[in-house]
Amino acid sequence: MTKRNRMRLAINKGRIVAAALAISIMYSCEERKSIVISSEDFHGSVDKLTEVMIHDIFSPPVVSRIYVYPNIAAYEIISQRANFLSLSK
Repeated sequence: MTKRNRMRLAINKGRIVAAALAISIMYSCEERKSIVISSEDFHGSVDKLTEVMIHDIFSPPVVSRIYVYPNIAAYEIISQRANFLSLSK
């Protein structure tokens, strides 16, 4: 490969990167839509977790961790909007 071909290749790669960057910036400028999660969605996800627990066999300490981690995450999300204290404070 000659020096001239390497320069053309580098310029083409630069153009592709610039175009990809421009496209990603254009798509990231959309308005953010709020996500609404109802209590039915939360209960459905806990029920799905229960179905997995029934299918798979884990020891009680493992099961308690599997239940508590997603529920702590859900509580922290809810506490951002409601007047609940965060567990991290």
